[in-house]
Amino acid sequence: MSSAIHTADGELAFARTALSLAWPDARRRGSAFRCAVAIGARVGAIDAVCEPGWIAVRASDLPDADPSRALTWSIGLAGGAKFAAAARGTLEVRAELAIDFEAPIALRLRAARAGITEALHRLATGIDPLPDAHTAIDAAVAPELVRAARDAGFVVHDRSEGRCAVELGGAGMTVLAEVAGSATGEAFAARVELVERERLDAVSRAALLRLLLRSNAAFRLVRAVLVDTACTTRAQLEVVFDSAPGPGEWHAALCALAVAARHTRREATALVDDPALARCYLASLRATKRPLRPRLETPDLVRPLRPNGSA
Repeated sequence: MSSAIHTADGELAFARTALSLAWPDARRRGSAFRCAVAIGARVGAIDAVCEPGWIAVRASDLPDADPSRALTWSIGLAGGAKFAAAARGTLEVRAELAIDFEAPIALRLRAARAGITEALHRLATGIDPLPDAHTAIDAAVAPELVRAARDAGFVVHDRSEGRCAVELGGAGMTVLAEVAGSATGEAFAARVELVERERLDAVSRAALLRLLLRSNAAFRLVRAVLVDTACTTRAQLEVVFDSAPGPGEWHAALCALAVAARHTRREATALVDDPALARCYLASLRATKRPLRPRLETPDLVRPLRPNGSA
């Protein structure tokens, strides 16, 4: 598509065309699309809304689930799908796509639909993901992604076995995102460690889980996941692509990860280290019919203009 129409109207037209190709069975109403999906004996719905720069895909008003399982169920979902706390406090599954004219948007949309369908299946059946789903992306990263990150202004540090770390920085803290690919070269991920603890107070754990579900609603492209082992509890932020991202997608992903890390890491650390604070946080959520909407959920923080700049 010609760069001459890389305007808001051009992006919307591009997104709608991609949705029509990816979801031929969807019903369209203006910039919104809806498709029906079968989850066992029940029929659910997945919605997609086009807006300048983005396509938001989601299934809303879902049955409540244990936050720990919801964050574990997000592991390995295709298309960046994730469980999140919706504005009304209910559970939803969502995925976001940055519109990049050089990216395979129709493939991204099919992957997002598949990921959300799988998430709904996990919610309906209670089946956990395979144990190795989270470690599947742990190989050398494509050189073109390293170049794209450097060209976008990020500092990149080489790691062993072809992996690398991207310095996200900013806001008085240094954040490193570990970047790796899959052994087949078909998937890529950038991950930031939030917290890792051997022992976690029950109240702190509950507060951390709520924070992570809310961050999944606040930050586009980024998903928070929970990795529990026999010895530790680890919370991470990640951006995952099922195939090599385009330069625009990759830049948007790293910027989104930088913003999510800046506005989640300190809060997560405080909640796990201070049970009294965690108790107050949970009480504040229960005291309102709608979850609190702090500054981190404002639109200007979702898509920063500069890497490593102040949010």
